Amino acid sequence: MSPSNKGTDEAVSDALLEKLRVCASKPQEAGDTFRNVAAKIHARVTSTDRRVRERTVDKLWRKNSGAMELFIATLENCKDHVVNYSIAGILHECISPRIAKGKTKGNKNKSATKSSSRMAVTQLINLGITQVLVKLLINLQHADTISSEVLTQEVLWILGQVVQRDQKFASKMKMLNTVKVFHALLKQHYNNSKTLLPLLLIIKCLVRNSYTLQVLVKDGIASTFEKTFISVGYAPHLKLKLLLECFKYCTMNKLCCTKFVKLGMMYLLMRIFDRWERFDGPLRLKICNYALISIQHLCVIKVGRKAIKWNNGLQVLYRFCSNCPEDKAYDCLLSRICGIINQCLEKKELPVPEMSPAR
Repeated sequence: MSPSNKGTDEAVSDALLEKLRVCASKPQEAGDTFRNVAAKIHARVTSTDRRVRERTVDKLWRKNSGAMELFIATLENCKDHVVNYSIAGILHECISPRIAKGKTKGNKNKSATKSSSRMAVTQLINLGITQVLVKLLINLQHADTISSEVLTQEVLWILGQVVQRDQKFASKMKMLNTVKVFHALLKQHYNNSKTLLPLLLIIKCLVRNSYTLQVLVKDGIASTFEKTFISVGYAPHLKLKLLLECFKYCTMNKLCCTKFVKLGMMYLLMRIFDRWERFDGPLRLKICNYALISIQHLCVIKVGRKAIKWNNGLQVLYRFCSNCPEDKAYDCLLSRICGIINQCLEKKELPVPEMSPAR
């Protein structure tokens, strides 16, 4: 791109941001102008012209542009779903920019883009994006329109990215008293392919915290997990991996273990090992590992040990061990299975006439 075109792009972005700033200061009065300006910026960050797209995103990434603060203020104060959808779409592109295919830019530029997008997420977290998005999400639950539905999907996607870098996310949800909101959303969207992945990322973060886990267990998340598991199925993909990772943390809570056993979750977990040979790929090992950790936790309680026997679990795991490839990658799984079998075997006295100290 020639210097003059680069300068023109810069000037257009500056002008649009200034107009957006004016509209954001008086959102009730701006009306269609607000919508048009937000839509124009969104169109530029999603442009089919790679150079326009990249120049615009680069401009928004710069801290001195004040763009991120402006976007957060708009989401916080504007009640117009159309404007907020455009702003959320712009943030989506800033967090996960479209990288051009081919070797024209090279790996260095791709690496720089990823680094800048990570910095953008950190900047947004420091500016309070988490709290703003959660409050917006709550308000959207009271509206039942197509615009509120698509905005909810976009907000959840952004939160799914933010939660992976916001180390205080669970604490913030505790302070806002919004932990149950995400359980309600999972109940509503457990079979929705567009929203399930970000919801599982959020729930995974919440179940890693002992307080928020307790809130979710008391709120009945175990039965929601069962429905989600049945809906997700057994083919190895990211959703199943995330769900089983949630189980790994949930089953550290004894009340949750009891609820899991009552719901027949042991049977569902054992089916993973009945079908594992049908699938391949790097996710298979992780899925099996998370499932085994969950089974180990369930076997800590007496009803859990009974459940694995009722479901022929020990035979299934033995068969899994027998058919395992001779590969070091599976050693960890075999070790876990040995631990589970030891937990479940009856404790019997040694078949010796007497027990005496070694001489």
